[in-house]
Amino acid sequence: MGKEIKEFESKTPKKFSLWKKIREISCHPLILGIDISDYSIEILQLDNQKNIKLYARAILEKGIVEDAKIKKREKLGKILEETFLKAGINGLVKKWKVRIKGLFSLPESKTFIKVFEFEERENLKEKIQEKIKETVPIPFEELYWDYYELSTNSEKPKVLAVAVPKEIVQDYIHFFLSHQIDPVVFDIEAGSIGRALLPPGEQINSTAIVDIGARTSVINIFNPKKELSLSVTVYYAGNYFTQAIAKKLTISEEEANKIKEEAGFEREPVSSILKECSLTLIKEIKDTLKYYQSRFGNRVEKIILAGGSALLPGIKEYFQKHFEEKVEIGQPLQNIQKTSPLFDSRKAILFANVIGLALRGIEKNFIDAGINLLPEDLKKQVKILHREREKFFRYIFIYFIAEVFILLIICYILFRLGILKLKIPI
Repeated sequence: MGKEIKEFESKTPKKFSLWKKIREISCHPLILGIDISDYSIEILQLDNQKNIKLYARAILEKGIVEDAKIKKREKLGKILEETFLKAGINGLVKKWKVRIKGLFSLPESKTFIKVFEFEERENLKEKIQEKIKETVPIPFEELYWDYYELSTNSEKPKVLAVAVPKEIVQDYIHFFLSHQIDPVVFDIEAGSIGRALLPPGEQINSTAIVDIGARTSVINIFNPKKELSLSVTVYYAGNYFTQAIAKKLTISEEEANKIKEEAGFEREPVSSILKECSLTLIKEIKDTLKYYQSRFGNRVEKIILAGGSALLPGIKEYFQKHFEEKVEIGQPLQNIQKTSPLFDSRKAILFANVIGLALRGIEKNFIDAGINLLPEDLKKQVKILHREREKFFRYIFIYFIAEVFILLIICYILFRLGILKLKIPI
């Protein structure tokens, strides 16, 4: 980790320069949501009114990134630079001499998400550490971790803790820094997707977001305060559906995937195969909802489908037949301004993760607005720079008000002495 910290620190000139320091603090950084999956790179920046300022997307060839691991660093770096060029970011960086601040998310398959309950709040952080040591099958020294306390009616503190192997985070830190990006947030996908898909201002008990990806389906349940309270990963997802179709119809997986996307749950013979395969996933979802209700005392009222498989024709109607809870397809565009034509509303669910990251980027305290698995050393430095920038603008505002106040006093004194006369035109 020492190498990454040295690289991070090297961005500040060793010889102190007041002008450079003022410019560093006063220039608004480019805060970007960056979503790197096995299949694509997406970058997105929103302004404070939630309008899209910058957006670009690039498709990744198979094997560049596999299950969130960077396999071909140079190729990924080249595509990332091309994506920045497409979005016009390179020109902004050169013109305004600003740094890129990246918000990134890690998939649940690479993290350990645990919920712990304690009798009292005293020494809570130390107690969480001990629980992580007991429940995570990786030495504690090889983990980065973070937590937040859940809102409950009970006096007993209940926390959601997330841990991730250091090597995964360090690999991405090194990659980002080598491309002039300062990583400021390492979120989890559940957090960013929840931020994008949970309707603003909606008052309901609890919501389940079922993210049906390629390899896994992740069942994330959010409490009435929109806090992630439970996350369960199951291995029944898009690839499983495709393989079942290929086997039953004796066709290639490529062909099976194509007809799966076209026919979905609406046309035979594909619909029967998908319905049969989905029963296992549906059972897992029902079991998770029951467990959540028994442990947290809250009932899920709505199920939101997300991920690529949420686009399969007829999936919402078929799932609704199996649940009392309302089932709907996620609509991430509801949380941003819809003036931009960049997103096809039908396929907007594919961009939920990057939209959620960009939404976090416009929060006032985005560094601590949720789980952040950035190493503490780097997180501390990011916070210092963020606070310095806030202080800079606060001091500028106070200085301006003071100057105006002094000028008014001087004018008043001159007026009282008769030196300055106020002429009112008739």
